[in-house]
Amino acid sequence: GMDPVLQVFVHVDEKDLRGNLELLGSLVDKIYPHTYLPPVGAHKTGFLIADVKSTSLRNLIANDFVRRVTSAYRKLKPTNNLVAIETGAVFAWQQQPPLTGSGIRLLVIDSGFQLEHPDLPDPLATMDYADYPDTSIDVSDHRSGHGTHTAGTAFGSGILSEGVYRGMAPDADPLYFKIAKDETGEATSAATVGAIRGAANWAAADIATMSYGGNDGFNDGSSAEEQAVDWAVSQGVTCFMSAGNSAAQGWHHQQTIRGGETTEPIQVVSKLTQAGATWYAILSWYDGPDTSVHVDMSAVILDGDGEQTFYDEPEWVSSPRGTESRIYLPILELPADSISYFIEVTNNSDVDQKFHLYLTQYWDLRFRQSNKTTLVVSPSTADSCISVGSYVSRGVFMDYRGFERNYSGTLNELSRFSSKGPRIDGLRKPDITAPGEQTISCRHSENIPLNHPSLASRIVSNDGTFGEPADYIAIEGTSMSSPAAASSAALILQANPEMTPAQLRRRILLSARTDEFTGEVPSNEWGWGKINVENALEVTPGIGVRDLIPSSISIKSIFPNPFNNSITIQYFAKFHGSVEFFLFDKLGREVWYEREFNAASGLRRMTLNGIVSNLSSGSYILRISANGDSEQAVISLVK
Repeated sequence: GMDPVLQVFVHVDEKDLRGNLELLGSLVDKIYPHTYLPPVGAHKTGFLIADVKSTSLRNLIANDFVRRVTSAYRKLKPTNNLVAIETGAVFAWQQQPPLTGSGIRLLVIDSGFQLEHPDLPDPLATMDYADYPDTSIDVSDHRSGHGTHTAGTAFGSGILSEGVYRGMAPDADPLYFKIAKDETGEATSAATVGAIRGAANWAAADIATMSYGGNDGFNDGSSAEEQAVDWAVSQGVTCFMSAGNSAAQGWHHQQTIRGGETTEPIQVVSKLTQAGATWYAILSWYDGPDTSVHVDMSAVILDGDGEQTFYDEPEWVSSPRGTESRIYLPILELPADSISYFIEVTNNSDVDQKFHLYLTQYWDLRFRQSNKTTLVVSPSTADSCISVGSYVSRGVFMDYRGFERNYSGTLNELSRFSSKGPRIDGLRKPDITAPGEQTISCRHSENIPLNHPSLASRIVSNDGTFGEPADYIAIEGTSMSSPAAASSAALILQANPEMTPAQLRRRILLSARTDEFTGEVPSNEWGWGKINVENALEVTPGIGVRDLIPSSISIKSIFPNPFNNSITIQYFAKFHGSVEFFLFDKLGREVWYEREFNAASGLRRMTLNGIVSNLSSGSYILRISANGDSEQAVISLVK
């Protein structure tokens, strides 16, 4: 109708909420008090969901106790044997007793699931949040196979492949949440917030993974979804989310423009499209944490002849963290042939300002000149979320019809699609990477039949060779790397059940594996490197995991400690060069020294043998030095 009812997040000061709940109810069609999420961390306001007529929005916003109103309709898109080797999960499985995720409540938030797949364990709990605030317990997926695949990576038993394609944490307590609407395969902001809230609330998840995300216009950690993630982490849930698959799409353009100037026309190219497709562009700029400062920027959209097109240009909106955003909505649909548009951005202020242009994630649009950075999607951009990128761990596989398939780039290299950071305000994202290419996991047999027109070439036989049965499928994306990382973390948490989310995060990041592909970490491509369970399990609690920004050198682990013959030191060297090792007794006397020349940067390991022959049992101080920095730890010798 002419006055549609909209679903929104109403952000309020917590102290004002109780006294104004009745007033709020009179300003909107319906409020959902049970959806309230309180302030947490850098989020100064709480919020709840309400239904409001579009004509009542200004009236609602005009109230002093309402801090801001944001849409709950934003769409988020869905973004094994080699995986287990790459992540180090195999090492955990080989421990005595084996670490397989037992006792860890592991939640997969996704499109829905085919719970009848023999590899998927019976659920501890299920909930469908697709129509949140309405919920149900039926998590069946009637559109895609996305959730079935990610759940298999997390805790699939691998029973149909005799364990070859089992998940990282097959004995975890499985929780299944559905957020996608079957009509579209997409999830709303409200559904996402509801599921993340439920993860911490009634489901009491230890670890959650979600492989959905999108651009909220800000991507600075301030959205309702990001606040929900930070709140869930504060309640004890370690959250992993996909960084996104946008690096190769050409959807982002950035420049810095001088005050008072206008850019040259920025070309947007459209390939052959379906008739009737729509698109929009987001103009975002971060003008600093001082929210009283507002640099004024605007844009115009021109057609291929340089004439201004018709589009809606809402007033710009500001995030509570200092990001500004304007959305430009062309009124005319895309024609069904190739076409160019041009966007001109004007800086209406007197200061230089960097800006970002993003195209909606529509496959047939791209910038002629694009940038591959600042593309990590929300809500993995939340302050406390572990945002997961993807690297290549499988080059070739055989489909069930006997054809060899090779979809991937260079083995061990960052996936060409893996979204790169930083966040718009400069915060480093992603945080970690995990295998995400040609991950072989459970196939939804109804939504992806053996004769599927586009996915049949990815279907894999249960024994990995030719023929049926073929209950697995190889898919790529950060959607695959997030559950791989989350379920690997479940193995670490099983071994260290007292860890808080902050401690588990530190352990995972500082024990990440580096190599010639990752280069120096942390970075906005790799985060802290490649997740590695073996390294994480060997880190001695309390040593070298206190700080996420190491100096030139930091001790990661010492084992065994106490020791009686040889001792192995795992350390992180920020730069290439010499590393010195000193051992001092309790009186501060140097009793041993060794130097490793020409050590490579990254995570290193040094095993020391034969240093105990002249030493007596007791405590010693080990110091490791490089580039003027040093770190020390107490070690114990028992003869």
